[in-house]
Formats: sequence, C-alpha cells, structure tokens
Amino acid sequence: MFHADLPGFEPGDFDVKLSGNSLTVRAEHRHQQEDEKSGASYHYGSYSRTVTLPHGVDQDKIDARYHSGVLEVHLPKTEQARGKRIEVNAS
Repeated sequence: MFHADLPGFEPGDFDVKLSGNSLTVRAEHRHQQEDEKSGASYHYGSYSRTVTLPHGVDQDKIDARYHSGVLEVHLPKTEQARGKRIEVNAS
C-alpha cells in the first residue's frame, strides 16, 4: 500500500498514473480567498512522487482513495505473487 498524509487537497486535485511498473502521484491545489482588509489571498499546494512497484502487483486492481487528508493507494498482489502453500507429507 502507498500512503501519504496530504491535508488540504480534494479528491479531484489528484492525478494518479501507472506507467509500466512506476506509479506516479501528483496533486495540485490553488485556492483564492478574499480578505476585505488586505485584498485577495492565494494559497498553493503541490505534491509529486513516483514509486517503483514491486513484482507481482495486480495492476488492474489498483485502487486509490482519499479521506480525511490521507491518500491511500492499494496495490493488491496477483495470485502467483501470493505464493502457494505446499503441504508436507510424512514418508
């Protein structure tokens, strides 16, 4: 799982892309707030990170969720990557 604490963003601020075995997460937030005394105030936030995915990630089942300032990207493994339990028999 990829986890990032990113308060102040909205779900639509994120751009999550998969290219080969690289996952790129970008976010950009611009906010303008009017202040009667000092005029307009601008707030800008950005985030960018690229990570290399481990072998065996099921790329068709990657899921990204943003809630309460936390972005989580779930990276489930394929059946082959989970391995297989081999039973030990008595001889």
